[in-house]
Amino acid sequence: MNSDDVVVLDVRETNEFVKSHIENAINIPLGKLEEQIGSLEKHKNHPMIVTCQTGARSVAACKTLTKAGFDNVFNMSGGMQSWEDNKLPIKVSSKN
Repeated sequence: MNSDDVVVLDVRETNEFVKSHIENAINIPLGKLEEQIGSLEKHKNHPMIVTCQTGARSVAACKTLTKAGFDNVFNMSGGMQSWEDNKLPIKVSSKN
């Protein structure tokens, strides 16, 4: 994850994302992933770590990305819940 070319995709809803997320993560809610997948095209050859709250939605997102030709896709097991339980760094966004 510490590599410059790794992309973190957070597929939680925006209201969940603003409460806490991994710094520099891209937020595209799972329900909008198929319609917005083109915005990720520049990252197609980069390793992509997909997360949600518990790791369930991210599994579906990984399948969608793989079908779209993304090869280096990884599901973050346990999601943000596990990330925060392990006291790993988070960023909080302004609701403005």
